[in-house]
This record gives sequence, C-alpha cells and structure tokens, in this order.
Amino acid sequence: MTKTISEVLESSGYNNKDQKWVTYRIERLPLSFQSKVEADYVKLAESDSFREANSLIRELYEEIRLKGTSLLATCSNDAIKQYAEIISKRLETDFGDFMRRTGNKDFSIQRIVSEVETRGLTFPLERCFECTDAERIAALARVFNPRWWVRRLRKIKNFKLELIARRLEMVHKRGQVYCSNMSVSNRREQKQRNTRMIEGLEAVSDEGDVLSLAECVEASVANPENRRAELMVRMRGFEDVANDAGHQGVFFTLTAPSKYHAVHASGKPNNKYQGATPKETNNYLGNLWTKVRSAWDRRGIKPYGFRVVEPHHDGTPHWHLMLFFEPTQCSEAIEKFRDYAIAEDRAELRNNLAARFDTKMIDPKKGSATGYIAKYISKNINGYGVDLDHESGTDAQDSAVRVDAWAALFGIRQFQQIGGPQVSIWRELRRVSEKEAREWFHKSDEQQPESIKQARSAADASNWKAYVTLMGGPSCKRKDQALQLHKVIRRTECGLKEENDYGEIISRVRGVIDRIKGNAAMLLTRAKRWSVRRAEHDSEPQVSPWSSVNNCTREFKSVNVG
Repeated sequence: MTKTISEVLESSGYNNKDQKWVTYRIERLPLSFQSKVEADYVKLAESDSFREANSLIRELYEEIRLKGTSLLATCSNDAIKQYAEIISKRLETDFGDFMRRTGNKDFSIQRIVSEVETRGLTFPLERCFECTDAERIAALARVFNPRWWVRRLRKIKNFKLELIARRLEMVHKRGQVYCSNMSVSNRREQKQRNTRMIEGLEAVSDEGDVLSLAECVEASVANPENRRAELMVRMRGFEDVANDAGHQGVFFTLTAPSKYHAVHASGKPNNKYQGATPKETNNYLGNLWTKVRSAWDRRGIKPYGFRVVEPHHDGTPHWHLMLFFEPTQCSEAIEKFRDYAIAEDRAELRNNLAARFDTKMIDPKKGSATGYIAKYISKNINGYGVDLDHESGTDAQDSAVRVDAWAALFGIRQFQQIGGPQVSIWRELRRVSEKEAREWFHKSDEQQPESIKQARSAADASNWKAYVTLMGGPSCKRKDQALQLHKVIRRTECGLKEENDYGEIISRVRGVIDRIKGNAAMLLTRAKRWSVRRAEHDSEPQVSPWSSVNNCTREFKSVNVG
C-alpha cells in the first residue's frame, strides 16, 4: 500500500511546520497535478532523500509563479485582467514621472523596458533605441494597454502549466498524449470565448450591408475544413506541376536527436533528455532547415512543396516535407539534407539513420504525392478521413483536438508552403467573380490584363497548377511573379490617415496589380469598407463601430517621448 506524504513525514520525524510547508506548496498546484506530485514526493523521499523530495516541491512552486508578479500560473483570468489594469496604468504613470524628472527619453524608455522584462515579457520593439519616435510611441502604447498584458500573461500562465506537466512526465502515449489535459481544456475554453465574442458581432459595410461575423469566419480559412481543403488543392496543384515538368517527388521525415525527447513510447522517462521545450526543439529543426536551404541554394537546387509539423506522443515536434526536385538534382539534395540532419549526436544513430532522417521516393505509378501527405495534413487539422492516429493510438478526430492545443500553446506553425507563388494573391483573386472583374475594368476605362484575367479564372476554378504556371512557375522569385498585391494607406472620411489603437498607420490590401503595368492595371478586390459592431440582436448596450478607422474627432492617447 502506497504511503501518503503525511505518513512518510511523520515516520521520519518531520514536525507540523515541515508538513505545512510541503502541503501548502502542493495545494498551490493544479488539482489534476497534485496526486502525481504527491506520488513523486513519496517515491523520492523513500528511495533517495527528503532533500531531493523537498527540492522537487520547491522548484515546482517556483515554476508556477509568474515572474515579477504576485500571480501564480493557477490564477483565474479575472486575476490576470485585474493585474493587467494595475500594471499598465502604473507604468504609464511611471513613464510620465521619469520624463518630468529627467527629461531623458532614452532613460525613461529603458526603465519601462526593464519593468516589462522583469515580468518575463519581451518589450514590443526590438532595438528600440535605433527606431523612430513614432515606432517607440506605438510600442509604449501597447505596454500601457491592459489588453497587451492580458494576452501575454495568459500565454505565459498556460505555457508554465504545460511545462510542469511535462516535467512530471504526464505527457506521453500512455498518459496524456501530445499535451496535458489541462492545456486541451484551456484551448477549448479559449475557443468558446472567441465564439461567444464573434457571435455577438456583425460586419457592416459603408454601403449598409450587414453580415454575421460568425458566418464570415465560417466561410474563411479559419474554418478547419476550408483550411484543409485549400491545402489539399495547393498540394495537388504542385504535384500536377511536377508531373508535367518531370520533377521527382520526395517525402522527408526529420526528427530531432534523442536529447530533445522527454519520454519513451513506453511511458518511461528518457535519461538523455536535456529539458528542451517543444518550441525550442522546433527552433532547432528550423535552424537546421535554414542551413539545408542555404546549401541547396548555393547549388542551384530550388525545391517546392509543403512542410507539416506534428508532435510525437510526448509533444516533441518532428517534420514531414513533400518536396519536388529536378531529377538530376535529387540525389545531391537528399545527401546534403542527410548530412545536416544526422550531424548532431551522430554516434547515437549507429547504422539507423532513418531514426533521424528518412526519405521515400514518390512513384506516380504506385500512388500520388498528395495522397501520401493527405493523412498528415488531415490529422493535424480535424482528422477528416483518418480513422486512427497511430502515433497516439486514438481516434484521429480526438487527437486532432490535442494537436491543435499543442500547436497553439507553443506557437508552432503547422503548415508551410515551400516555393511557389503567394497564396494571399490567390485568395484575393477568389474574392472577385468574372462578372465583377469585367465591370471593374469597364468602369475604370482600363483593359483587363491577360495575366489578371487568367490568374483570376484559375483561382476561381481552384486550379493551383494553372495559377503557379501563370505566376511564373514554382521557383519564380516573388519580385518577378506576374501579379502583386496592391496596398494603400486608408484614410478616414476627413482625409486623415487611419491609425490603430497604438497610433500606427495602417495599410490595407486594395486589390491585385500586374507587375509590369503596375497601378495602371489594378483589379479591385475590396470595393467596400467594413467595420465591426455589436450585433443589433445582442442584449448588450450598443457601442461605437469597432474598426481600424479612428473617428476624426477622436484623439489618439499619444505619449510624448521628447
């Protein structure tokens, strides 16, 4: 029978004060963690020493404290909001005091930067003393805004709780796969908050059109099914381009060395693990990928395709890449990639290089590249069409929820296009029908360029292959592509430049232009100006329209930096 902490302490002569010290700190941890911590404490105390057991409790308690604040990672969202209100106002007051007393703007800004960093946050402007006054005003305005603090403190709180779960070895295939149950719950609550907020808002155009914001979101790539469908269309298009050009498809799997993995599939801790977070491991893979791309570029190797990042059972990320190459460059590309992938801790691999770097040549006669990567895309979005997630051993739709929570928590970009034209232009072209395009060019007394006409038709037909070809091919540099986005600085009805809440000038996409003809051949894709307001059926009091447009009579709460 397993002993309790009290029994272990009493049997070893620890007094009441010692017991309270231990229990107080354990009770500050999330309820779902406490039984595991108690079990670990008893195990350490009996097998090692009370010194080690108490060190565990002390370190866990320090980890749940939000640096430089009075908050714990277990605090409520209301507590974070209250703290954000206090600290943002205090720093704004302090900055004014520093300026009045010293008149030195650099010193005053540095004091605010130090206050922000003391609390574990990053000041919202890198190398701020090399930036313009306008940029520094915008950065300070963020720090003096409670919303800026709420978002970042909430992120740190959730991050710390997940790191504790990982330290307690709770995240693995035989426990809580990919990320902790608490992180999944927090992500679910966040989505519910977002949904409630969106359902209470509506979009209103300058022509009086009113749309439910929830319907707008549902129709966009924020909808997981739309996101999955678009990725599949683009992947299929790349494969069609490759087949026509005679390019070779290669599927890569890239895994980090053993020291980045916390727990074995058996549930036993990995003795080689050195404490890297999933974010740090993903950064390692990203740096490795940058070296590979540079080596390829020096040899004139220009691949195109997609990258998918997904977690191992214990939350450690690994990469899958479906890339297409010129056949004559394929062997060299694989060899260069392999050299970088296995360089670190090479001895642990022995002859099993596939544990770190695996490749599969795609044979169109045996199956499509799109079909090969489809399951990796699907199971990392919504699990559509995948019955079982073999990594977790659970239903793919259930595991997709945990993968989403994992990616959001660690800020990991799950999908990235390699090579090819901008998808943002593709999406803009899909906003306009053929009839609307004709009417726009007729109204503007311009002849519709063939480049815009054909690219719009390809986008409208979801023909990524044709779009890639029309834009200049999969390896065409962005500056040389046939079409470009047209952005303008929008202005208020009074003619003033629009600013956001931080005093920054806002530019907005207006349409698409032909690279050669420029503004003389622009397809307008955003004819209406939209703002967001509370839905009229909402029971809450009506407020002013919420948009990026500042009313002419509204003064931006600027900060004098000298």
